[in-house]
Amino acid sequence: MWMLRVVLALGAARALRPPAALSHSSACCVTPPDDGAAWRAVQAARLALRDAGLYRWPPHANLVYPFAAAPRSAAGAVRRACRRAAPFRVRLAETGVFGGARRGVLWLRPDVVSPGRADALAALQAAICREVALETPASRARSLPFVPHVTLAHFESAAAARAARAALDWEPVEFDVDAVALVVRDGPDGQFAVADRVPLGFAPLWRLRRVARRRAPTRFRGMPAEPYPWTAAAMAARKRGRFAAKRRRRRRRSPAERAAVAARTPDEIAAIRAARAAKKRRADGAAGDDATT
Repeated sequence: MWMLRVVLALGAARALRPPAALSHSSACCVTPPDDGAAWRAVQAARLALRDAGLYRWPPHANLVYPFAAAPRSAAGAVRRACRRAAPFRVRLAETGVFGGARRGVLWLRPDVVSPGRADALAALQAAICREVALETPASRARSLPFVPHVTLAHFESAAAARAARAALDWEPVEFDVDAVALVVRDGPDGQFAVADRVPLGFAPLWRLRRVARRRAPTRFRGMPAEPYPWTAAAMAARKRGRFAAKRRRRRRRSPAERAAVAARTPDEIAAIRAARAAKKRRADGAAGDDATT
């Protein structure tokens, strides 16, 4: 009986724990093996496209970003989610575009090709959000849906990203996902390194092995040792664009307007998003985030 009470108390404590502190200097993501063909193919494409984030970010698909300010302290919670997820295989074949008139992102869609596991990536992301005391995208009233993607490059507009997409010569690649990487960087311009790597599925010795490992973050193999000469200029251009967009933002909502927004139902939010998406399609002439066929 006392063991049952302990289990129930621990479950209640987990349910009531406060949300984790978040930081844009850490992320929970999946990455190709940093010495494999998929990694090299993505990096070659990013280099050819002059991606502004080539020095800072490895090839990756974010599961949670921003992530816990102290990613190693969140590793135990991530492990609880990962131990229920078997490894799976991902294929990078289709491209897509995010953005609008003042911002564009060209990306690759990571499709799970393991039989019967099409939703493995989304399920893993939702489980990690729950365990780390972060709200899942489906449960947040004002969130965007989870769209797994591997960024190739940033552009000044979606139209420029679509033009680069049309000219891109991409050969599909595949890689196995058998772990989740918790990555961290030193400041906004630092390079992300591995703070911890959490395996998927059965890994009985994981806790013992992580105690034995050094605590300093480990650099990804294949990442540039120094920023390329053009990356500073590319980052400066992106920052100028963000500052200009902030200046163009509409007036702040009144308290009554903010209360009305907070009171919207999920159906109302879905209708508003659908209307905005339809308006954007009409303005752009095509859906910016459609995948190639």
